[in-house]
Amino acid sequence: MPQISRSPLIAWLMTIFSGGVYSFFWVARVCSDINHAEGKPIFNLTNWLKTIIILFTVSIITMAIFIQRPRPDSLALVILIVNCLITLLFFLSIQLKIGSYIQKKQFEILKSKPYSHTVSIILLWLLVGTGVIYIQSSLNKIHHLENN
Repeated sequence: MPQISRSPLIAWLMTIFSGGVYSFFWVARVCSDINHAEGKPIFNLTNWLKTIIILFTVSIITMAIFIQRPRPDSLALVILIVNCLITLLFFLSIQLKIGSYIQKKQFEILKSKPYSHTVSIILLWLLVGTGVIYIQSSLNKIHHLENN
């Protein structure tokens, strides 16, 4: 399990105050800690980083087209919308993969899976990123149970 328990409230506040930028660092750090604790790559951080760079590069280039032209063509709009949807699905898949890991560890320790993907998704995407609190709290509980 993660080597370091993090404050769920601090992780959430830093995500809010950074406009979501901190969440990239937070996810990478959490996944890196899990990989280290498990002694094997549960999460492929290198491929995730490459994917994020490609998706954001496409977004920046497409937005530059919008800024540069008074009337951008519809192809640029379609590319931007499709890229945004792919980015959303990519981050949702990461969230679900972390959640599945939490459920697996909870079942190993507690023989139950109190972590809910539905709650996590609703909190993270609909309630101002509060899913960070839920996910980090769940990770902290696993860390505490494994170390006691």
